[in-house]
Amino acid sequence: MECNNIHVVDPSGCGSSGIFDVVNGGSSAESALFAFAAQFALVNRLEAVGLKATIDTQRNTEIKHVRDLKRSVEDEAREQAYYAIT
Repeated sequence: MECNNIHVVDPSGCGSSGIFDVVNGGSSAESALFAFAAQFALVNRLEAVGLKATIDTQRNTEIKHVRDLKRSVEDEAREQAYYAIT
């Protein structure tokens, strides 16, 4: 089987349609298949990165919320102890 090289015409899509080309020949069906596979892999990777960023953001928000609650409880406990002593 002949190996076809694939390159991105314009990954930003600004100067062209951003379609993947098969450089070393091949049928239009092969070109379409390679283009679909490359785009599918790229979309999956971008979604995975986006999901991880979302999870990290939520986790950091939850950690901050727990720290704030802990601080609030500690402040309340100090205040109650102060009034119990005085």
